[in-house]
Amino acid sequence: ISIISKCSYDFLVDTNDTESLVGDTINISPNSEYRFPNLKPSQTYRLNVVYIKDNEEGDTIRVQNYIKTVTPSINYWAQNIGQTLISLGYFKASYDELSQPKLILTVSGTDKHFMRTDPASFDDELVITGLTPGTKYTLNFSAGYGDGVVISSSKEYTTHDIALGSTTNVGPTSAAITGTYDAGDAVVESTWWDDNSSVEAKGIIVTGLKPNTSYTHTFHLVTDKGYSKSKDVTFTTPALELSVSETKGVSATKTIVTATTNISDAETSVGFQWKKNDAPSTLKPREAYAVIYNGQLEGSLNNLQSTYYDVRAFYKDADGTYYYSDWLTFDPTDFSYFDPTVHTYPMSVEANETVVLNGYALAGTDDILSQGFQYWYVGPDNGSESTMNTLAADAPVITTVEAAGQKMSAAIGNLRPESVYAFRAFVQTASGYTYGEEQQFVTGDFNVSAIDEISADEADKEVVGYYNLTGLFSPRPYQGFNIVLYSDGSTRKMIIK
Repeated sequence: ISIISKCSYDFLVDTNDTESLVGDTINISPNSEYRFPNLKPSQTYRLNVVYIKDNEEGDTIRVQNYIKTVTPSINYWAQNIGQTLISLGYFKASYDELSQPKLILTVSGTDKHFMRTDPASFDDELVITGLTPGTKYTLNFSAGYGDGVVISSSKEYTTHDIALGSTTNVGPTSAAITGTYDAGDAVVESTWWDDNSSVEAKGIIVTGLKPNTSYTHTFHLVTDKGYSKSKDVTFTTPALELSVSETKGVSATKTIVTATTNISDAETSVGFQWKKNDAPSTLKPREAYAVIYNGQLEGSLNNLQSTYYDVRAFYKDADGTYYYSDWLTFDPTDFSYFDPTVHTYPMSVEANETVVLNGYALAGTDDILSQGFQYWYVGPDNGSESTMNTLAADAPVITTVEAAGQKMSAAIGNLRPESVYAFRAFVQTASGYTYGEEQQFVTGDFNVSAIDEISADEADKEVVGYYNLTGLFSPRPYQGFNIVLYSDGSTRKMIIK
């Protein structure tokens, strides 16, 4: 900071003041300029100017002036605020050619300290990182001008928090809950639910619930810097719908029983109870578990006798409480021939990039001798629908893989990259083969990249993880029975042989 004075006469400038920065009398020639360096910012100085007339008497004129040095300005602008960072577009302080302030930025509550002296500005972007989401910080800006004179300013900024959410698919006895979050620039290290031991779970499947009951589960998140947040997710299960349907007698000793229900496919504690129609009321009925698919509970009653039976569907919650449909009386001797029921469902790609074929098999009149899937190579993926055909005319090599259970699955490998494959479920009985619908998929670079229109809905689903029969979560499928949880909250059952 300097003061510039000009005069057409000889004069003296007396800058004696309380600060005594300049105590000497200074001779200034006409038409000259003089600078007073090393003054303090925002400081008032008294200048006594003595004009000496150019005459024989040497008359003088004294003029007293007060001049105040400029107060420097500190300018800053936060151009971006994230979860763990604050980005300053600039941080500057005013100065002149004889002063070079030292800029210092400190962030309260942290060890963040920034300093620059040449040039006295942060013209480039200054990013303050390592901050905690949803936290208020005070940024202290200061500029030092020689002799320890400091001009300062401060402003509060609050980092954005991590937004937690959830998607739920709630049935009368089960709920599939997926935790969601928007972490921004924060790095999420782990997520889990209050009743799940895994630190990798974004979703859980809760079964064995009571209808018309409210439940709360808590979703937890932790970042790589130790920041944690949780969210309670509350839902209410709807009323239970369970109605036994007309039976299908397939032989003199076997009957297929069905029921319509709004219970999810993920529920395994469902089935049928049956007893002879004339049995005493104190006789406990026999029971067996069954499988639900798409709102249909189906099972098979074997070794029946030539008498009337009563059957009802049931659900048993985690506390052991039973819920029943009404009883239905049927005559097992009233039977007809029924083919087995076979369906092929879209394949899925699991976390380990394994292709899993899915299907459904329920015996009819004839016993099942074998069941599983057939799959074959159709041709290279050329990006057109012409490759998405059925059995190729040149008799493809069909590979057969067996699978067990009413709801069956089988993992396959050693597939060609960027190729079209077709597959179907099958059941073999003494009467021959019965096939399910034909499905297709396209492999990418040893990853499945697309599925045709038959299974487009399934293709958009992301697998969150797997649960075994004990409810333990894993990002990869278990050997044996699995409940697969998708990102939209839907589920299915799968068996890895």
